[in-house]
Amino acid sequence: MTLDNLQEKDILYPAFKENNFTIAFASDNNYVGYLSVAMLSLIENCSNRYNYDIVVLENNISNKNKKLLYKKYLTIKMFH
Repeated sequence: MTLDNLQEKDILYPAFKENNFTIAFASDNNYVGYLSVAMLSLIENCSNRYNYDIVVLENNISNKNKKLLYKKYLTIKMFH
């Protein structure tokens, strides 16, 4: 994808309108364990005064691992 062929569906918008922090991770299947630990640490230490929009830029994370991450952390945006 280039900027020339960018479409509306390719644009990432914030999940929340205010008090929003966007956190981005990048991972592949080899680092899902580390990703999970980082996300758990974030969740355990976040403030309830803010909304956290977690985005994962992924490459070849298995469907099994994606399901585990979704199940554990509820809502995650995955982009390949």
